[in-house]
Amino acid sequence: MRSSYAGFPLSDNVNIETELVSNVILDLKLGKVADFTGLTAEHLHYSHPIISVLLSYFFQLMFSFHYIPAGYKYSYIVPLPKRRRACQGSEL
Repeated sequence: MRSSYAGFPLSDNVNIETELVSNVILDLKLGKVADFTGLTAEHLHYSHPIISVLLSYFFQLMFSFHYIPAGYKYSYIVPLPKRRRACQGSEL
């Protein structure tokens, strides 16, 4: 199903502003598990402020050339089973 997914159609004048990237980085939840390359939210959160400028420029290039690097196409989900509580009284 994902092999043919194309996403939403975007116009050529998409603008990813530095302030948007900076706000997204600041809103990331800290203390989460690293991705498969070892990158965590803390890496971005505590990096030099120029990272927002570079990432916004990078995203602009991706939209301009209609190209997504291969590494951005991979993801994984780790299911975390929750412990079941014993039924008490009339609870089901």
